[in-house]
Amino acid sequence: MRILYRNPNNQSLSVTNVTNTQYEESDRLLIFFGDDDICLSVSQEQADTLTRILYEEGKLDLTSYICIPYEWPDDDDEDDEDDDDYPSIDGSDFVIQF
Repeated sequence: MRILYRNPNNQSLSVTNVTNTQYEESDRLLIFFGDDDICLSVSQEQADTLTRILYEEGKLDLTSYICIPYEWPDDDDEDDEDDDDYPSIDGSDFVIQF
């Protein structure tokens, strides 16, 4: 599936592949995940309509909407804490006999 949208950085037209969508009700954002992760602010009803068109036609023109890059949540701090839970393996612990 593909979408046509205005690149928020330079306002040029861009085409990108989309693998899936997600609607965040709390922020009223429809997120398109794929080669370029972008989102736009719409109602639940508009999100449903746009997602259905994308699914049925395999393409969607979003040039009339203001698209913004999707910012992935920063989970770096949580990842560092999780790494401490696993023991590390030092290569000097292994003895190979021939």
